[in-house]
Amino acid sequence: MKKILLLLLVCSTIQSCYYLGAAIEAPKMRSEYSEKNNAIPPDFGMNNTVLILKKRGGNYNRPLKSAIKKYLGEYVYLEVKENVDEKYQDKNKYRYVFDYSNGKSFSTTTKYGNLAPTTDTKTLKKFFIYDRLLDKTYQSGAEFHQFQKGLKVYFENLEIKRQSVK
Repeated sequence: MKKILLLLLVCSTIQSCYYLGAAIEAPKMRSEYSEKNNAIPPDFGMNNTVLILKKRGGNYNRPLKSAIKKYLGEYVYLEVKENVDEKYQDKNKYRYVFDYSNGKSFSTTTKYGNLAPTTDTKTLKKFFIYDRLLDKTYQSGAEFHQFQKGLKVYFENLEIKRQSVK
């Protein structure tokens, strides 16, 4: 019984640290994912453009679909194998593509007793918006460990920008 209680305490502490980290990073994310920091195009939200969201698979698509709910403008999904210029030829209507590039990578190695060590490598995501009309990328350069929170904050900021140009 004591072991179960200890396990529950450890799990809740780890989970609390995760949420605390997201809460601490959120204000910095709001600042980084802004027009001021070159993460949002100045013309974003004008002329009822449709935002293209690039799907990447793995552990990215589910958080992407959850985070986009913060954005109330029109959007479409583009599979990673699809060619954006073939599928969405009208660059005035389908002007912006939301995607990410890989940022810093870091590894942690864990060894349990006599078992062989295991290494886990994480790569941070650097979100950006590509303007197809101007052939320009808007990216603040920010990288955060809490990429799901980063997605939500980015889309919240995009919605604020979209609403401001109406």
